[in-house]
Amino acid sequence: YRVMEELQGVPGIVQPKGYDFVKSGGYLGMLLKMNYLPGKTLNEWLDEGLPLRDAAKATADTATALGSLPLYGIVHGDVKPGNVMYQPGETPGHGKGTLIDFGLAKKEIGQPFAGISLLSPDLCRLFTRECVGQRLGIAGGTPGYFSPEQVRGEYLTYSSDIFGLGLLSFTAFTGAEALPPFDHAGQVNALHRMFQLGMYNEKSKRELVARLSNYSLPSDLVKAIELAIDEVPQRRQLEPLQREAQKLADTSIDTVIWSEPEAFCFQTTRLIEALSN
Repeated sequence: YRVMEELQGVPGIVQPKGYDFVKSGGYLGMLLKMNYLPGKTLNEWLDEGLPLRDAAKATADTATALGSLPLYGIVHGDVKPGNVMYQPGETPGHGKGTLIDFGLAKKEIGQPFAGISLLSPDLCRLFTRECVGQRLGIAGGTPGYFSPEQVRGEYLTYSSDIFGLGLLSFTAFTGAEALPPFDHAGQVNALHRMFQLGMYNEKSKRELVARLSNYSLPSDLVKAIELAIDEVPQRRQLEPLQREAQKLADTSIDTVIWSEPEAFCFQTTRLIEALSN
């Protein structure tokens, strides 16, 4: 709740309405109330088929929302298609994307909370301790959308969210996951994905970029995604991805993306013509 208090009024981010305390299993928990958001998650839209321009707009809006977090010293920690709500507009590319689920969000180390909280002083101290930093040796997030440093249990920074956005963009523009599921389910699958990211390096990045090239995506967009998924956290960039996604949202392309990669196909000639207009 302390994290969400700081983000009140920030565009593109789900807004809190208050909180309640609930008792379950002998434990007292805090239930955070959030504003209702129409639409569906990006994952759900991809399952049904999502116009490319809407996928681009959802990505651009998510990038814009993430771009505001460093102003508050906050790391989301779980950027993925399932944590982006999208409400289509009257025409493709004119909808609204909203970043949701700040359950794993943390303050970066050394970043104090600002302002006065509605929580009591004791509760404020309790939740402030829980919302500062990522404990070393503990990886929290979603397998397949971790950053490499997240898997290694290192302290998280804004760069981790940029990496997550890069993986989200891979899925949004191709319908395929950057790190496809392993043949086995459950913990084996999760551990395999975590191992892949724990060993992530320049070769891993090149392999992902090579896969992107199979979808005839604009070269500037591919380059922007490459910058977001750089193996060195300090080199990752958000702005190029936000810019190129918005540029794609403003085109007249009518391609539809599905969650099955084999169903995704660009008409390259139409794409080049639309981008040149």
